[in-house]
Amino acid sequence: MLDQTLILSYKPRFSIKTVIWLRSHLNSLAGLVRALARTCYQQAISDKPFPAVRHELVRVAHWRAARYGLDEDLIDFTTMRAVPARELVENFLTFVRPSLEEYGEWDEVSSLVQQTMQFGNGATRQRDVYKRTGSLENVVDLIVQDTAKGIASV
Repeated sequence: MLDQTLILSYKPRFSIKTVIWLRSHLNSLAGLVRALARTCYQQAISDKPFPAVRHELVRVAHWRAARYGLDEDLIDFTTMRAVPARELVENFLTFVRPSLEEYGEWDEVSSLVQQTMQFGNGATRQRDVYKRTGSLENVVDLIVQDTAKGIASV
């Protein structure tokens, strides 16, 4: 059990800009989750069919996404085929776009997704730096630079 005095006396070491930058990224992720839930709900109450997917396939798809990110094919449950990750992300955005637009979240969420598609996510950039330089120090430098860029844009 957590000690309440510990929680109440905790002083964060992050600047307000850092918190705002992080919150904007979390809001974008939350926007995608909300849009997916709303879209699936609308499909369910409209009796639109959805693919029945075995849990083993979901586990494999999850593993591939975690292992390869945007660099390899991912499993599209609507076609039950492996497709380029970027194509699957675009299809997903198309699927949830009406909900994102209805709630005024399209611009923010699609912008962040497009930025990630163009430049890769943090893990991709970090692996690339390590592959090029063989230096973990350079990876840490990249993380610091990316963080500073994100904070400066707030």
